[in-house]
Parts: sequence; C-alpha cells; structure tokens
Amino acid sequence: MYDPAERNKWPPRTQPAEDERLARLEKTARLKRLRSYASWLAPDAYAQFHDEIDCSALIEESRSLRLA
Repeated sequence: MYDPAERNKWPPRTQPAEDERLARLEKTARLKRLRSYASWLAPDAYAQFHDEIDCSALIEESRSLRLA
C-alpha cells in the first residue's frame, strides 16, 4: 500500500532543462570562486621553488584506455 509520508522523503524530479540550468549555475559559481582565488596569486620570479604538476600518470592512463 502507498504511504503518503513516503512521497515527502525524496525531492521532486526536475526536468532535464532545469537540471542543465542548475548545473550551469553551479559551474558559474565555482568559476567565480576560482577567479577570486586566482586574483590573489602573483608570480614571483625570485621564488626559490616552482611547483610543477606531473600529468604523466593521466597521459599514460588515457593512452591505455585508447588501446583497450
């Protein structure tokens, strides 16, 4: 038997267009936050150490996925 209280446990389903709009709004908010953090950064030519991101693992993973 259907319990009316069960209906309130799950959020109502949204339309695909609404999901896309919400995803865009979230992405825009994240980009704005990232830009505000990036605005605080300033390159330092005299810095003793420079961080580098090693992407070789990602490249190897993508190559192995293409070969599979």
